[in-house]
Order: sequence, then structure tokens, then C-alpha cells
Amino acid sequence: MNNQKRFYSLKEVQEILNVTDRTLLRWRRQNIISEPLRIGRKVVGWPIADFENWLSNNYAMCQEVNN
Repeated sequence: MNNQKRFYSLKEVQEILNVTDRTLLRWRRQNIISEPLRIGRKVVGWPIADFENWLSNNYAMCQEVNN
């Protein structure tokens, strides 16, 4: 069985982007970032490939928010 990680958790995405949970929620509501996928009953995550693609296209915007 393949045990490679396939999703970034909510906390990991917050840390990568250096934003609060409120900022991430606001971006989700404004369709700046996609909604995470439900992985389990109480667990959500972003597919790594999709998130990294989004990040490469939106890196400048993330830097502006953090400055």
C-alpha cells in the first residue's frame, strides 16, 4: 500500500501561507483559494498537487498579504 502523503491539512496550509484561520476562511469565501476536500468525518485537506499549483500561480498575492 502506498503511504505517501496526498493532502495538506488546514494547519499546514495556514503555516505555508503564513495566514490565520480567519484569513484562510475569508479567502475560501471569496473564492481566492478552493474549498478543501472532506477526507474524513472531521478532517479536510487540499490535494498537494492542486495546492502547489495554486500557490505557484498566487505566490505574489500571498506575499502582499503577509507584508
